[in-house]
Amino acid sequence: MFYGAMALAGPSVNLLLTSQLLLIGVLRTPGIGVGTVAAYVVLGLTQIAYCWRSARRISAGRRSLPPDWRVRGYFAAGLGFVVWEGLFGLRVLL
Repeated sequence: MFYGAMALAGPSVNLLLTSQLLLIGVLRTPGIGVGTVAAYVVLGLTQIAYCWRSARRISAGRRSLPPDWRVRGYFAAGLGFVVWEGLFGLRVLL
């Protein structure tokens, strides 16, 4: 449950930061903006991958049930935030 929440929290914070940067107008150059959005997307995917690996390792180590629907939902929502962030950033910047 912890890693599922982390996989959701990281990308949602990245989306918030990207939105603030783009809406405030700090990023006037499209190249810098695309680089920033790409960096946040990579960070979000990296965090989701790390959390997924850690959750799978814990499940395998304890011989417990695999992650339940809530944990899978958190991961899916985290991926959704990453995709939304990428599309939002590209739409605003280009």
